[in-house]
Amino acid sequence: MKTINSRFNSFFKYSLVASAVALAGCGVELQDNEKVDAPLLTAEENRAALAERRAQSLFAAHTFYAFPFDGQADVAVNTSVLLSFSHPLDSFSTQALTLTDSDGNVVEGTATEVTEDSFATDPNNPQANGLAFKPASPLKAGEQYTVTYAIGLINEADGNKELTVTRTAQDPMTFTTRLANDVESFTLDNNGFFPTDDLPFTTFTTLRLRLTNEVDTRTLVAGDTFKFQKVGTTEQVAGDLIAKGRYITFDPAVDLDVDASYELIVSNGVKDNQGNSFAGLEKVFTVLDPGERAFKPMNITLNNGSQESPYSGELMNAVTIKSVLIGANDTTYVDSDLITELANLGKFKSAAPMVIRKGSILNSSSLTVKVGGEFPTGFNTGNIRMTNISDATGYLINNTNSDHKYAPKQLHLFMDVAMTTDGYEEDGKLNGKANGGLSQNIMHLELIGTVRTDGPTMIIDAVSEIDLKILGVDNAHAQISFHMEAYTADETPELAVDVKSPVFQSAYPGENITHFSLGDNVTITYNEPLELASLQNLVLKDANGVAKETFISQDGSSIIIDPVVSLASATNYTITGNIKDLSGNPTYLDQTFTTLYKAQELRKTSPMVEGTVPGYTCALVESDYANDIAGRCAGGSDGSNNLVEDDKFNIFSLQADRDIFIAFSQPIDKASLVLGDACNSGSFRVEVVNSAGVCQSIVPGVMQYDNKILTFSPTENWQDQGANVYQYSLISQEGATKGQVDCTNGSAICSKAGYPLQTTLLKDSYAEDQGGPDIKMPFRAAPADKFVFNPLMMPTTDSNRDYRWNEGQETLTSNYALLRVKDGSFNGLMQDAQTGCAIDTSCADEYSKTFISAFMPTEIGEYDAVNNRIPVKIHAQQMISSEVYVQANLFLLGDSDVPTGTMIMRPRYPVVDGKTVVPTGYIIWNEETQQLNFIIELDVYMDSPNMHVTLNLSHNLHSYPITMDLQGPIEFLDDGRMQISLKNKNSIEIDVLIADGNGDGEGGAAGMTLEIVPGGVSLRQISLPMK
Repeated sequence: MKTINSRFNSFFKYSLVASAVALAGCGVELQDNEKVDAPLLTAEENRAALAERRAQSLFAAHTFYAFPFDGQADVAVNTSVLLSFSHPLDSFSTQALTLTDSDGNVVEGTATEVTEDSFATDPNNPQANGLAFKPASPLKAGEQYTVTYAIGLINEADGNKELTVTRTAQDPMTFTTRLANDVESFTLDNNGFFPTDDLPFTTFTTLRLRLTNEVDTRTLVAGDTFKFQKVGTTEQVAGDLIAKGRYITFDPAVDLDVDASYELIVSNGVKDNQGNSFAGLEKVFTVLDPGERAFKPMNITLNNGSQESPYSGELMNAVTIKSVLIGANDTTYVDSDLITELANLGKFKSAAPMVIRKGSILNSSSLTVKVGGEFPTGFNTGNIRMTNISDATGYLINNTNSDHKYAPKQLHLFMDVAMTTDGYEEDGKLNGKANGGLSQNIMHLELIGTVRTDGPTMIIDAVSEIDLKILGVDNAHAQISFHMEAYTADETPELAVDVKSPVFQSAYPGENITHFSLGDNVTITYNEPLELASLQNLVLKDANGVAKETFISQDGSSIIIDPVVSLASATNYTITGNIKDLSGNPTYLDQTFTTLYKAQELRKTSPMVEGTVPGYTCALVESDYANDIAGRCAGGSDGSNNLVEDDKFNIFSLQADRDIFIAFSQPIDKASLVLGDACNSGSFRVEVVNSAGVCQSIVPGVMQYDNKILTFSPTENWQDQGANVYQYSLISQEGATKGQVDCTNGSAICSKAGYPLQTTLLKDSYAEDQGGPDIKMPFRAAPADKFVFNPLMMPTTDSNRDYRWNEGQETLTSNYALLRVKDGSFNGLMQDAQTGCAIDTSCADEYSKTFISAFMPTEIGEYDAVNNRIPVKIHAQQMISSEVYVQANLFLLGDSDVPTGTMIMRPRYPVVDGKTVVPTGYIIWNEETQQLNFIIELDVYMDSPNMHVTLNLSHNLHSYPITMDLQGPIEFLDDGRMQISLKNKNSIEIDVLIADGNGDGEGGAAGMTLEIVPGGVSLRQISLPMK
């Protein structure tokens, strides 16, 4: 943060006077050296002059404000279109405003009238002179939109003379929405550099780049792949290089030298997340002298709850986050002071540079966090802060919407902010849960507004739309309408000085180490953003004191430590180092954690698919696309032996704007993931196929893999394919094991250990260390909706996924089913039986538990006021669970071991209107416990294909139907993640028949009942790490 206080008082009087002169009358021009001792016009004189000009027809009708501005790029898809005019709207005229996409389709929406009263001839009764058009649904991403209008106005100072202001199809206003997906060519986006070439480059300019694709920040290295240096030298200018997504900002640490030339060189060593090289960029700048600068303290005034923005009609200086997860019912109010630093207005006639320095804070009020905006979570945010993590730079520009002399100056300002929450003291501890879910950097926040004077006061009104993530998954948005007024000399408060050190809030892993995967990042969250340079002091060491190579970054106030090589199991780690906040206040970070024991030495298993959307985690058979049948799981009941055939899935669906999502049980060898670029090629394929399943074309898009999760984002949204359908395929080699398959040529997906993908365990002939048949999952495009995709992992005791519980292995308190033999349930040749250990001995419950491995993708909907609940779609997938030892005493045979082998529980999909659909559960408020709860009833097939019975006798645990009636609390962890803990409310009985003649469950030589008592099933689901 640059020092400005020493010069503040000496310039203050001149700043107010000169700025008022330059801006009086909404744009009166000055000579370079013109100075006065008082404002040119008072507010009353200003209005009278405007009325006189209108009456004399010297003030023609025009548009003086537009948001988005003409030609603006990277506009949020949730944007409104805002227009303000020089005269009041004619209430008797039909106002024609049309928004169309590039295909000429008209966007439906609602227009409301707004009032910007600085032009009002009667300040006590200002008339509406603007429109705010809100589209009925989000706009398309990466699309150019056109605005045309014919607006009837009146000149109330000239007998209500009728006027018209227009933008025609021959001269429209256009803007382009933000890209949603990466594109083939990795370059600088259109209009992706700020400042643009037509704007002055001065000593305090910050460089901002917007690229077409999300950048791999590990390849963006200051002084190497990103160089900013004086022409003729090779020394990198010191400063902060900040990147997130497609956005890059470079903020020099000190002001640049006047008249010096600097060059920016971004090389092709910068990569996107798919490894594509950047096209490269070179630019040269000559630094202009900003002249004697004016320092203007501005107050973002606290809204009394009713003051509306003159442009958006929304509450000014207030932020209402519109989110499915937390609703849109609560508003946080901004009340802050900022120092704006203006270049000498006399030196820059068309565009005067300005800056708000790094470290400036927009402070706003606390919010109570509610799920769906209705159900309390039990915590609030504390004060919400938006801290400038770089110099916010922009310009006061001659109005680009109108060439009228009296049109106000236009403000164009870019900010990079860290959004954080303070938290609050609770039971002697800082509660920072909200910060874990909200803390993030918001890059290139673009404010478009106007600057005017009212008497001696400079006034700024500006609007911006922001996109942000809630709990790491919900794409929320908010419109911000700022209103800032300059202090007079007598009003200016003392500048606040930050002397408090950063406060630790949470760490991942921390107490919740059982949730940690060895490929996860380590995340440490404070209450405020840290100085980037100080984060390089942090060192991650193992128990032997060996430093591990890491890539360290920051998002909001969360420090993200990404080990270059995944951490080892059963190892103690420490993270230490001196860090400081943006004001230089220091603190010492000292965190320790121990990774879980995850060795897999005794039993090697192939990776499996644990979660997928769309689809199901098994290879399918008996598909019939022509009749809308995706198929049933291979190895399930085919209807023979008098058994009921397994349910068949209808062809699945995926929202038009959603990615394919696949979670594996083990880390995958990236070399084995080859995206098909032609029909029937690659180990991962996305194709359009006909009703016979024959490929017609490939679907272009981007495949990404990170830490056991694969996603595919199509270049274009999913669309109706008529009689054809989409199909993605996961390729394996059936029956092959390690060493028998090439894991590099796209012929099979393999684990890092070299084992091919297993896709079904339902057949007793399928080995757990072998590949299975290909997974081919058909789906159709469905309309986009407001459900939030929230994939939930299930921490498991079987952390090495060998589907066995090894004695001495640490057990978790969740994700298991406790199996017991029901008293008195023996029949036929069965004399006695016991789970966990030998008959007539005792052992801990852990021996009778089957430990579940699974992944549950969910979609959370909006609050349903009629039923007072929130629907949640559960993409329930097959759950693989570990073997349970069973000893049975059979007549004449004596005691026999009957281990269950690996068990599979397959949730069944309900049929609605003749079609299988994803099961739905509900978030509710439990009045009895005063807690958030989740409830769902799942019908499940239970299978033990490898259960070994003495003499190889048959059994009936194939597609055995059970029902789980599940309910439990929803909580939030210290790091902000959501946790759902479910238990069965019903008693579950499994009638096991041995030597089951036909396998139809109707009889057998011996039998017993396994039971799971209420509470015996424990399922815990946790949202993925935030960073």
